[in-house]
Amino acid sequence: MNRMAEDDHERAEFLPATAYAVLGLLSSHQEELSPAEIKVRADWSLRSFYWSPAVSHIRRELERLLECGYVEARLRMSTSAGPRAAI
Repeated sequence: MNRMAEDDHERAEFLPATAYAVLGLLSSHQEELSPAEIKVRADWSLRSFYWSPAVSHIRRELERLLECGYVEARLRMSTSAGPRAAI
C-alpha cells in the first residue's frame, strides 16, 4: 500500500461519530443536501439515538469527509438565496 493510501486509511479509521451520522443521512436519502438540510434531517431522524449536531459541526465534518474523498461538493442554485454549497 502506498503512503497516500495509508494516510487515507488512517484518517478514515479516526472519523468521529458525527461524520458517520452525516454519511448515513446523505446515503439514505441519495440526494444533495446543504449543511442546514442535513441539520433538519438529523433533528428528526437521529434525535432518539444521537444528539443533533450544530450546523457548524456538520460543516466541519463535511470538510473532513471531503478531504477523505467520501463526499463531493457542488455549487447549487437556490431560487431565493443565490448559490449555496451542497454535499
